[in-house]
Amino acid sequence: MLIWCSTHNVFISTAITDGPERKVWLIGTRHLAALESFLHRAGNLDLGLESRGFNLLWHCRKDTQATDVMDIMRKMKRSEQSDPDLLFLHIGGVEITEKIEQDFKYRVQELIDTIASEFPGTKLAWIQLLPEKLPDKLNLAKLNKQRNFVDDHLAVYALSKGASYVRLQHDLRDKRMFKVTKNEIKILPHAIDLLKSVLKGGVLSILDRGILIHPDMTLLPKQCHMFVGKNRELFQKIRKVNKRPWTAKK
Repeated sequence: MLIWCSTHNVFISTAITDGPERKVWLIGTRHLAALESFLHRAGNLDLGLESRGFNLLWHCRKDTQATDVMDIMRKMKRSEQSDPDLLFLHIGGVEITEKIEQDFKYRVQELIDTIASEFPGTKLAWIQLLPEKLPDKLNLAKLNKQRNFVDDHLAVYALSKGASYVRLQHDLRDKRMFKVTKNEIKILPHAIDLLKSVLKGGVLSILDRGILIHPDMTLLPKQCHMFVGKNRELFQKIRKVNKRPWTAKK
């Protein structure tokens, strides 16, 4: 199998076991690009999932915006000659601080609708927002609050359209995770490692188990909590030791 690394513009060759290949695309901006670069150096762009038949294709650019995503996906489709089984989408790190909040939410909602229309067989997974810049008028605490508020509404919209929601343990105020230099928020190795773990588990949970909210549903934000409460018919509990409790009914 050949895996394309967009950061370094090279193909990485890996071996997989026999069986149907499942394609996972990852489109994102600076923070996801940092993970891609880390995995490239480790020779592990497939997140260790090649033995399960997964083919991961990365497209990460620091300036990627919501309006760019469909062009990126169409080009990837022409190259791959097929749609992905799963799309991880991690954008908005710059837009959330530079654009009017309502305009940004509208653009992402429109994007989610367009993906569902043009790629009906693809499962979309919206990854929780991670800002990449700190505006002069905000401190980290206020930016973290704004990020969670906007992401809560976008996550609910994604869930209402049949997508999955990938929650992150990342806190902008945690100095082990992020460093602010000249208003730019740099993701640190500890946070990159957490992102890697969440995405690796997400591939299996979303595609193999139909998980809607990964990795768990503890302390859900307000709008997500209300969505689950109002749409319990979409969810069922999984009584297992790992306590990852919610999946879509089949």
